[in-house]
Amino acid sequence: MIAGSLLGASIVLSSSSEARPVTASGAAQPLTGPCPGTQVEPTRYATYRGKRVGALRVYYDSSTGKNCARMDHTRRTWGKARMTYIYIRICRGNRRPGDRCRGGTRGVADAGSYKYYAGPVITKRPARGHCIFAQGMITVRGHQRWAVMDPPVGHCGG
Repeated sequence: MIAGSLLGASIVLSSSSEARPVTASGAAQPLTGPCPGTQVEPTRYATYRGKRVGALRVYYDSSTGKNCARMDHTRRTWGKARMTYIYIRICRGNRRPGDRCRGGTRGVADAGSYKYYAGPVITKRPARGHCIFAQGMITVRGHQRWAVMDPPVGHCGG
């Protein structure tokens, strides 16, 4: 396992087939499975040659005010080890959806060679009253395929 930083986010790279959530401090936590809360953004798909290969899902937990994201493999990549990445960040300078994340917290990320999903990653602080940015990536045949929220900065408030 390798710990480091990517796009200003804490990250843990792993070669295991199980995803492990990561805190902003970079400390890996035990696998927790699905994100807490309710899905608040439409599922966004990463595609390769017109086929869905990954699914970005973003959640909000009203009891904590925190957001969570996961990058799931889809039927075509399910059970196959692929470099998979997930990232979430609070945009403190944004009060409305838009294209750029202004200000904000350090993001939280997870990446590794996973068979089923990367994440979940959970914002370290509550995001109530602020927008978030989330993106995911899966590599297929050497090509990075990305899924990003639309608009890229969204779910503003709580």
